[in-house]
Amino acid sequence: MAPLSHPSIQDGWFREISSQWPGQAMTLKVNKILHVEKSLYQDVLVFESETFGNVLVLDGVIQCTERDEFSYQEMIAHLPLNSHPNPEKVLVIGGGDGGVVREVLKHASVKEVVLCDIDEAVIRVSKQYLPHMSSLLSSPKVTVYIGDGFKFLAEHEGTYDVIITDSSDPVGPAESLFQKPYFQLLHDALAPGGNISTQGECLWLHLPLISELRSMTLGIFPVSEYAYTTIPTYPSGQIGFIVCSKEVGRDLSKPLRKLSDTRYYNDAIHASAFILPEFGRVLLSEGKNIQPKFGREALAVANVNKPTKKILLLGSGFVARPCAEYIIRNPSNYLTIACRTLEKAKALGEGLPNTSALSLDVNSTPDLEAQVAAHDLVISLIPYTFHAAVIKAAIKGKTNVVTTSYVSPAIQALDEEAKAAGIIVMNEIGLDPGIDHLYAIKTINEVHAKGGKIKQFLSYCGGLPAPECSGNPLGYKFSWSSRGVLLALLNSASYYSEGKQLDIAGKDLMGYAKPYFITPAFAFVAYPNRDSTPFREFYNIPEAETVVRGTLRYQGFPEFIKVLVDLGWLDASEKDWLKESLTWAEVMQKTIGADSASESALIARIKSLCTFPDESEATRIISGLKWIGLFSSEKVKPRAGNLLDTLCAQLEGLMKYEQGERDLVMLQHKFIVEWQDGKQETLTSTLEAYGSPVGHSAMALTVGLPCGIATQLVLDGVLSAPGIQRPYTTEICDPIRKILEAEGLGLVEKVALRCRWETSSVPAEESNAPKPNIVVIGGSYVGGSVVDLLSSSLHRTHNIVLIEKNSHFQHLFAFPRVSVVPGFENRAFVPFTNSFHASPPGSTSVIHAIAEKILPGQVVLDNGQSVSYEYLVLATGTGKPGRLVSSQKAVETKHFRDLQESIAKASHITVIGGGAYGIQTAMDIKDHAPSKKVTVIHSRPNLMSRFHPKLHEIVMEKFKAAGIETVLGQRVSIPEEGFPNDGSEFAISLADGTEVKTELAIVCIGAVPLSAPLLALSPTSVDPQTKYIKVKPTLQIADSSYPNVFAIGDVADTGAHKAARPGMSQAKVASHNIEMLIKGKNSDLQTYYADTPGIGLSLGFHSKVRFRNPSTPDGEPSWRQAFKPFKTKGNMDAGCRKVWDRRAPGVKDYDL
Repeated sequence: MAPLSHPSIQDGWFREISSQWPGQAMTLKVNKILHVEKSLYQDVLVFESETFGNVLVLDGVIQCTERDEFSYQEMIAHLPLNSHPNPEKVLVIGGGDGGVVREVLKHASVKEVVLCDIDEAVIRVSKQYLPHMSSLLSSPKVTVYIGDGFKFLAEHEGTYDVIITDSSDPVGPAESLFQKPYFQLLHDALAPGGNISTQGECLWLHLPLISELRSMTLGIFPVSEYAYTTIPTYPSGQIGFIVCSKEVGRDLSKPLRKLSDTRYYNDAIHASAFILPEFGRVLLSEGKNIQPKFGREALAVANVNKPTKKILLLGSGFVARPCAEYIIRNPSNYLTIACRTLEKAKALGEGLPNTSALSLDVNSTPDLEAQVAAHDLVISLIPYTFHAAVIKAAIKGKTNVVTTSYVSPAIQALDEEAKAAGIIVMNEIGLDPGIDHLYAIKTINEVHAKGGKIKQFLSYCGGLPAPECSGNPLGYKFSWSSRGVLLALLNSASYYSEGKQLDIAGKDLMGYAKPYFITPAFAFVAYPNRDSTPFREFYNIPEAETVVRGTLRYQGFPEFIKVLVDLGWLDASEKDWLKESLTWAEVMQKTIGADSASESALIARIKSLCTFPDESEATRIISGLKWIGLFSSEKVKPRAGNLLDTLCAQLEGLMKYEQGERDLVMLQHKFIVEWQDGKQETLTSTLEAYGSPVGHSAMALTVGLPCGIATQLVLDGVLSAPGIQRPYTTEICDPIRKILEAEGLGLVEKVALRCRWETSSVPAEESNAPKPNIVVIGGSYVGGSVVDLLSSSLHRTHNIVLIEKNSHFQHLFAFPRVSVVPGFENRAFVPFTNSFHASPPGSTSVIHAIAEKILPGQVVLDNGQSVSYEYLVLATGTGKPGRLVSSQKAVETKHFRDLQESIAKASHITVIGGGAYGIQTAMDIKDHAPSKKVTVIHSRPNLMSRFHPKLHEIVMEKFKAAGIETVLGQRVSIPEEGFPNDGSEFAISLADGTEVKTELAIVCIGAVPLSAPLLALSPTSVDPQTKYIKVKPTLQIADSSYPNVFAIGDVADTGAHKAARPGMSQAKVASHNIEMLIKGKNSDLQTYYADTPGIGLSLGFHSKVRFRNPSTPDGEPSWRQAFKPFKTKGNMDAGCRKVWDRRAPGVKDYDL
């Protein structure tokens, strides 16, 4: 069963966003979702929050939480009940959670309670998840009625002493509960002297509504008051009640009885609930609004004597609302929304001040001219084919114009007429075109001003579903006209590449799509869009050898569209045979000329008409055609008599944005700049904007808002040059961009350093831009192995960059030996001079720096620089806790020489830690200096406790033979300043209070996983207790948001024991999987399986044991002990010479 999800819960947080409280929202941290359903009447959600317990949400609005519900339930119930002299019969309308009923039954006089709620789901769900509220619904005094409250009230006139309405907010069906007919029914259903209370909204948000309610109820009841309570999880932390009585002169603020068992309500609170803050009292009693005026209201006061600007908005499509909202921010503006369908125009303008709607057919020239002439400016957001007619009407009426579309030849031909009329016609001011122009002009002008040249200009933009919403076969959903989207795929394209003009026919366009890298989080493809060649002139970059403006889609999209094109489904010509009597399969048969409408015949014909790169791709695309329904037996519903529009109708149903889904707009300019000194740099300007699941789409906002801004600037006279204009100049671009950035829609501008090059991907031409990086952090055995593996297979497409904090490769296995035996310490630190000599020349590089933190697509170093990555491998291992520090060879070799000297001087040496490092150190000391007294202290009962107890027995036998003493099962208290090192005797304190006397302590414990750099990118991937990095079986980190980040070796929680051999196996799996991801073969990823733990453990100069744990829980371990004779002293270096020869061949100076 799939985990529960809900549109209002994103990234573990519930968000309550509503037009009822614009500009503010409530958020709660969600532990888990408990219940989601669509009842007959509303959306029902229950989740467990981190700080408020279980939370009931109806239609996206919090109804109650376990933590604070009592402050609402007690007040809405006790205010009317405790001001009534003898309430016996009580009706609760709404309140299916049971909280009000619980409070009603606290009154001893109450004999009967009826709960009337229209939605049984609320009652059912509350019984399961809010039992402390709903438990008394089963009381014998309570009757639950599932039905319409209006009907129930009408059937029970003069019945109840108190009626309590626990309603939701006044939107949708609940709006009727705030209107006069409902209050009249309440009045009539009351017995003589009866009281009511209803949910009365918030003083801070709905004061005018509250004033209307009180005035209206005073026309029905002799007594009507407003009271309020505080509750943290309701909007603005406050909610009120309209409390009324049939009894003339009743003081509703006076409690008549003492109540116990309450958490919020008491006598004083009852009385004070009716005492309002001054701004509320004045409005309700005197009708004056004394609240401060700001924003639009303040502007309205300031502009009271200014002439009104009249704007005509043509169109009611996806992008029009953000444009309209921006325009009416200025109270001097009056907006008329015109659409052929009046209802659509009204819907677009709903809730907007200074707005009206009208029906207008732009094909009627007289009507169009009349409306355009009656306004100061017209915004044309209708299909571009109508723009010329609109502009002609504007020229006649001397009305300014704004559009978001490209300037067509028909529009450009009107330039002189527009100038003669003195009007500005501002075009291309949406997203693309629009925002893209603003930042292209900015960067190009800045580069030219500094003496630089634009060698390459690449600009790609895509309107896409957000990654989590892109699961259909095309990886696409429609945020604007489906027909426009598909027709754009048939446009021919022209652009410059390396000084040559390339022209692509529309039918071939999808074949020119290429993978395009922006960040590792996205698998984009890019293809050219329309004619980019004029932009060398438009943008004043004659020096540019490459100029491409294009479109971004997710990988897999072009291949799918190419098949639709090849099969004829994007044909807009009328087909007289396309009738409703045909099935989709029969339409497909006729379209492609198949032998029959059977699925097998259709697939065979498709494979004969289309070329697929391999069988798996053919299967993917044909499965997608089946998903669309092109093989189905359902009857087709032709649209416009052609295949294109009929397909559009089908896709619109399948590929629409569902509730809670969001879109993504990605726009990036890439400038390859050559400076006067010949140095080249890559500059980028990037917009990554996401739509709101409960607000505007990113596409609507990024098109509509720039259009609205340009409109206001034209109205203000900032943009005034007459004629056909486009945002290609500083004078136009700068003021629009400044306001756009203030609105939060600016592009992020970066300089790509030399180590951060990314592919520029010029379609249809081999790109000569530098290759993207695969970064490996940690250059020990495991990290070095990854570099070797990747550089051999991926050097043609990627740079392999090793980030290593240490100056030299550290042969860690030799450290116990060089701690004891002089003469080898310099060989344990191998220079990186020629470490990856087997790799192709130029394919690898080493950066000596500390990786401070990892961010999406880049590693931030301790020197302030950053390194970009397409893929990242963490092989940082373990080390001392705290901030990473680098080490230099001279410092480390001195440390070991000092330790050798201390060992030589001491007669009693204690090794703290009974792992491999401690055991090898202790055995080497006894072999090197048998007279030394050596003690090993270990915190656990067994040495090498990760392994089968047999290994402990083997080591203990060796210790006994060598005369090494042990203290097991005791933790050591290590001083913060460390143990003394002056040769005198001191005591080591143990956990049981005893002490061990010694002259030298060698600490061989305390290493922790070096996972801290990953916390900035993905804190959830680091275990908070162990600090190991959580990984998937593919060795990708556990956070699915970053499939390009891997962790291996000792820092990763792979299930394997911490040793070099498993790390090497992990290096192979990670390297293979990176290669498969780069090649798009996601299904070929390998899984890492942890092998049975084993180890090769040196036990002094001449002895070694190879040990492996049992392969089954009940099995026996295997081991083999070996004797190692040394012919010369040089053979005692614990493998230093071999490692040196492998990592630094040809280098003979061991002090380097």
